[in-house]
Amino acid sequence: EPFDVAHEFLRQILKGVSLAGFEYEMSTEEANMYVTAVNTALKEAMAQKFFPVRKVVRPFIWRLNESRKRLRQFSRNVLDHYHSIEDPQECTIISMIVSNDSYLSDEERLTDIGVFFSAAYETTSYTLAWTLLELAKNPTEQTILRNALRDVQVNERRNVPELRRALKEGMRLNPVTAIGAHRVLANDFTTDKYFLPKGMIVT
Repeated sequence: EPFDVAHEFLRQILKGVSLAGFEYEMSTEEANMYVTAVNTALKEAMAQKFFPVRKVVRPFIWRLNESRKRLRQFSRNVLDHYHSIEDPQECTIISMIVSNDSYLSDEERLTDIGVFFSAAYETTSYTLAWTLLELAKNPTEQTILRNALRDVQVNERRNVPELRRALKEGMRLNPVTAIGAHRVLANDFTTDKYFLPKGMIVT
């Protein structure tokens, strides 16, 4: 059955970020709510920027505020859960937020929890989805990467140069945060290590 790779990655990466960085096991329902609330909030905020009348029309204000409330409540659930853990891990995002005395209140902590979630999951999932698409379009590179990953233990895969190169190339071809920052080389470009041909996209 067909499925949207980017949407599935959003949910899976969100769950991974939640568990690894915040010691919070996010349910599928929470992941769906989070993605929907973020999308609604972003769309409505952008729409209000270009159509200021939406700032005073109740249904639009309500939609944006409801999305914000849901995201804030999720951050509160994460923080409350962390406080309930008897032996929390050290050096996680949540442990650093909670132990940082620079925050004046938990309200400030909730804001940063939301920021870290938003910053981490969407960029990571889209980067992986685009990289997989590029690998699918380049079977030779896919085979090279697959063979390189098979030759090492699972816990050593993060150090495989072929994996690092594939991810960097995926990010170069499809940067998720550099809107409008693509450039096309007008001439060939050569350094000690690299040759970039005319017409190549760089960011």
